[in-house]
Amino acid sequence: MIEFKGSHFERDVILLAIRWYVAYPISYRQLEEMMEEHGVEVDHATLNRWVLKYVPLLEQEFRARKRPVGTLVHETAAGGGFMHQSPHSWPI
Repeated sequence: MIEFKGSHFERDVILLAIRWYVAYPISYRQLEEMMEEHGVEVDHATLNRWVLKYVPLLEQEFRARKRPVGTLVHETAAGGGFMHQSPHSWPI
């Protein structure tokens, strides 16, 4: 869990700003204006510090919770059961 203790802003405000910056091609100054439109006064330099501090931590959290990839579950036609199949055994 990422700690937001000591921040002057609430966790949801920080995460919203980071999400907008990561998801859309905007500058910190544009993000500052967007936050102002939503009633949050925050400087573009603060937004930059949030991105530098929290994006690597968020990435670690996401990777830790990521599910493994590579096997599929198919229902068999005959028995109605399920069969696990590796992508390496797929017909080409």
